[in-house]
Amino acid sequence: LIEDLVDWASIEQGKFRLEPSAFDPGQMVEEAVSGPQARAQARGITLTAKIEPSLPAIVADKRRLAQVLQNLLENATRHTMKGGQITVMLTRVAAGPDKGEVQFAVRDSGEGIAADEVGKIFRSFYQGKGQSGGGRLGLGLSIAKEIVEAHRGRLWAESQGLGKGATFVFTIPYAAVPVSAQA
Repeated sequence: LIEDLVDWASIEQGKFRLEPSAFDPGQMVEEAVSGPQARAQARGITLTAKIEPSLPAIVADKRRLAQVLQNLLENATRHTMKGGQITVMLTRVAAGPDKGEVQFAVRDSGEGIAADEVGKIFRSFYQGKGQSGGGRLGLGLSIAKEIVEAHRGRLWAESQGLGKGATFVFTIPYAAVPVSAQA
């Protein structure tokens, strides 16, 4: 909660900064998935990663992108019932011979999102209908969106409706931020 508030305040005050470096996005996904693996298993949820081979390194703030991925995994775990599945996918999205993006997706078989809520879930302090925050403030997705957009990327959610799971997707350009950048 405190981390979310500190991040939100720094974003609101224009003091949010990125610390970019080159790193392997596949390795970041493997590390991110290993963290909640035990919690998912304890809840009877299968958590897997599908990583496209031979992805190039990206230049971005690894710690911040891992924070986005961890937030999406926590949400997926919280909203997926026993026997459910969560899959993290990492693929290349081509945009030209020397340009492109990597796409991160977290797909779950959980509660899903009502059609009228999909556009609202990225708002600060937003809590879905009938959902308590479970000790959360409703800042995680809005902070995640700010982090992704600071990297010149995009973040969105897809769901076929309640009871049909959800997929959260974000894209990051290969060179997401110049080395001297700040958000």
